[in-house]
Amino acid sequence: MDELAHRAIEAFESMNGGDALDYQVLLLTVASSVFGQVEQALCQLMYVALRKEQEIADAMTAMSATVAARRERFVSPRPALADQTRRTILTPQGLDYDA
Repeated sequence: MDELAHRAIEAFESMNGGDALDYQVLLLTVASSVFGQVEQALCQLMYVALRKEQEIADAMTAMSATVAARRERFVSPRPALADQTRRTILTPQGLDYDA
């Protein structure tokens, strides 16, 4: 609980013969304070999560650009065999001879 809630409880305890209405006001004050703190904490958590999500998105974009710019370092070259047909597979060029 925050300082406001502590002060409200101390004030209520110091009162002599507080009635039910005073107690309800105290409970509402404490509840309001607690909900306010929860709301503030959730807003802070959401802010941090959105910031981290953006950091991840930026890193992924940069990584994608790096892979696209240097594709040959990430993808093997297409083998010559992949372009061969039935007719060319057994030729010297198909067998990758320099003859």
